[in-house]
Amino acid sequence: MISSAGSKFIFLTAFSLAPIAARADASCTEVFDAGVREVETPHHIYYTKASDKAASRSMESIFDGRAIYSNAEGTWQKSETAHRVMLENAHEKREKLDATCTRVGTESIDGQSATHWHIKPDADSDAVESDLWIGEKGLPIHQRVVMPDRATRDVRIDYTDVKAPPG
Repeated sequence: MISSAGSKFIFLTAFSLAPIAARADASCTEVFDAGVREVETPHHIYYTKASDKAASRSMESIFDGRAIYSNAEGTWQKSETAHRVMLENAHEKREKLDATCTRVGTESIDGQSATHWHIKPDADSDAVESDLWIGEKGLPIHQRVVMPDRATRDVRIDYTDVKAPPG
């Protein structure tokens, strides 16, 4: 079953979690471009947050090219406005966030060859450091963030055979 959730519903997608390119650091251009391509491409995201203080939590979201569906508690919720909002926010974030992006190298993650990037926001930012893996097609395929409370957030993004959930 899918319930409709208005614009107030917050969707967790890789791009909303991914670091955005810094205006002061040209090294982040590839990272930002990959995030924009992800927002424009149908995808299925698998999100896991693990902490030694609480039970692991998993969520999913799907963008099928028209709407975003999110499942955090066993029920899919649909929003047709979230995708437009993400696109609008992408460019705004690009102008406001200062960070340094470092190319770590080429690695295999989730069974795919990818370029590994480490993103470090400037000290005065409220953003957190993260690692992002960009696949051979220029799309993000994995992200890992260690939160200030030491919880780890892993995001895996799949672009194959993406469809809206049943219901």
